[in-house]
Amino acid sequence: MVEEKKHVKKSLDEYIPILDLLISKQDRLEILLSLRETDKPLTYSIRGKKSTKTVFISESLQEVIINYCAEVQMKQGDLIEVAIIDFLLNHGYEENVKAILNNV
Repeated sequence: MVEEKKHVKKSLDEYIPILDLLISKQDRLEILLSLRETDKPLTYSIRGKKSTKTVFISESLQEVIINYCAEVQMKQGDLIEVAIIDFLLNHGYEENVKAILNNV
């Protein structure tokens, strides 16, 4: 019985890093988990005037973007904004992005 408890405790300790990660991302997880499959994808509301930015991407990626946006009834610009924000959040620009998002 004592050995069994030690085994369980050791097993639970292995989950602490992932639990810490989940706790640190709790806000985003709650939003993602609250979406139903039929809901439109999450978009960010950013205050300010919109401007044009031209980028060159492969035609095959462009086709995927067009098809996805048509399927989920989303504007291509919104998809690009979400992709860029998510990229920046995951690559060290969390403070910068939070500052923009908190200006809403």
